[in-house]
Amino acid sequence: MTSEIEKSLHQYYHAEGICADHFACPHYEECSSAADYFTTAREASAGEAYLEGTLPRLLFVSLDPGAEDADRHFHVWTEPADTSRWPANRHWYQTHELARELLSPFVEDLTTEAAALYFAHTSAVRCCENRAGSRQARWTLYRNCQPYLRGELERLRPDILVTQGRRAEWAVKKSFDASERPTIETDGLRYRTLPLAEPGPTLWLHTYHASAYGYFWKQKEEEWPKFKSLVRRTFA
Repeated sequence: MTSEIEKSLHQYYHAEGICADHFACPHYEECSSAADYFTTAREASAGEAYLEGTLPRLLFVSLDPGAEDADRHFHVWTEPADTSRWPANRHWYQTHELARELLSPFVEDLTTEAAALYFAHTSAVRCCENRAGSRQARWTLYRNCQPYLRGELERLRPDILVTQGRRAEWAVKKSFDASERPTIETDGLRYRTLPLAEPGPTLWLHTYHASAYGYFWKQKEEEWPKFKSLVRRTFA
């Protein structure tokens, strides 16, 4: 059965010309001009428990989608992830690790694999340039995709938003006025809120991308436990 979130997202993607089936983005020529092989828009993904809203909804916004994902349509995870083929330093593995950390207060013995059922994921950039060495997309794509992000976030309705990498943070900042994203400091932790969820605001946490090794691993050790405590207090 299709959820209300899926229906709303599909209508939005179609209206904006950025859905997988009917891609008609006005920026296509500019964004694809420097790519030998260009993959058009990938839609968001979500675990079935995220769509049901059984726990606080946790959404990750990363940089740009990978080329290896053949299916560009909205995808619902209905089974735990197979993390055995992902090295611990891989971005996607660490995404599951952080999801487990943040949501473990609400699910007894939550595993990294099962965390996939409880979070959703999208990217600040819709399409992929398939650049050599998996380099991230050019700034042009971030600039052109940014206006679509707020509408997507409003339809995904996260209680917790995590941006991964500075350009993802920039895209969310650009989508909301400063008055809509106040900064709060508590217990030595700085975070923001966004007007996306009901009845209270969405917690916005920012992390380094896993490829920023020195910064990422230091933040994981020092700040992830604080993130977990904040989420537990907020949604107790």
